[in-house]
Amino acid sequence: AETELVLLDLEGRVVRKLTTPERLGNPSISPDGRRVSFEIFTDSTERLIWAQDLDRGVRTAVSSRGSYADSSTWGADSETVFFDANLGGKWDAFRNSVSGGTEPECLESPAKSGLTMFDTSPDGRWLLAGVGMGTNRNDIYLYDLTASKGNWIEWSKGPSEEDFGSFSPDSRWIAYTSDASGRMEIYVAPVERGPAARRFQISSGGGFEPRFAPDGKKIYYRSAKDDWMSADLDLSGDRIEAKTPKVLFPVAVVDLPWLRNVMDVMPDGSGFIAVHAVGANDSTIRVRTGRRF
Repeated sequence: AETELVLLDLEGRVVRKLTTPERLGNPSISPDGRRVSFEIFTDSTERLIWAQDLDRGVRTAVSSRGSYADSSTWGADSETVFFDANLGGKWDAFRNSVSGGTEPECLESPAKSGLTMFDTSPDGRWLLAGVGMGTNRNDIYLYDLTASKGNWIEWSKGPSEEDFGSFSPDSRWIAYTSDASGRMEIYVAPVERGPAARRFQISSGGGFEPRFAPDGKKIYYRSAKDDWMSADLDLSGDRIEAKTPKVLFPVAVVDLPWLRNVMDVMPDGSGFIAVHAVGANDSTIRVRTGRRF
């Protein structure tokens, strides 16, 4: 199915279409808000990462041709793109500059099966990824980008499945998904010592793709019913407090070979970039029935 990237306002209305119809997915916004990266599902032998200038529409290929690559995320400098790729039969992490014209650099991972890039911390220190350990599940790892020779550190390990994660604006917390309760829910835990130290559940009834608001006072996520949700948050000091999540608007359902996320938050807090199926309605009508008491 063909898809396109659109800019949404805070109420889910389409403000602007950003791409022409293609088979693209898993968008990530650069911290300066000037570029978006995504992958295009070209054919059965190739899946490329692209970076597109939002103002000019110019695209730059980031990953290597003739291979599978996906799940991009931006470095704090808004010039470096991190992604995972399968070269030579093994999934590893890579990084490349969108303006350097260089070949991607490999950051060898401990993955025994798949690897999924999640996020980079705003302070530029950490890369966050889901690492497949060969048992049909992901553990979450951190990679220290400031070390002379970076190394992978276990952040969340156990029998649970973790599918996504993102950093808070102050780089002290991680919002992530886990099926520890029996279904995927959204949790927040500190970067230091991870969920083993403490964690706080945000969602109820299922949750995916958590993202912090730029001011750190909300968490957005996709519900199990494909609604885009918002939960007010207080991360003062070492405390975690969250209000009851509320529905913002329905999320467009897309059909892609690989889905990490369909939404990302604009760095200035003005709205979201979303993947829409071509032909999807740009507006919705809601009918409320029942009696008032």
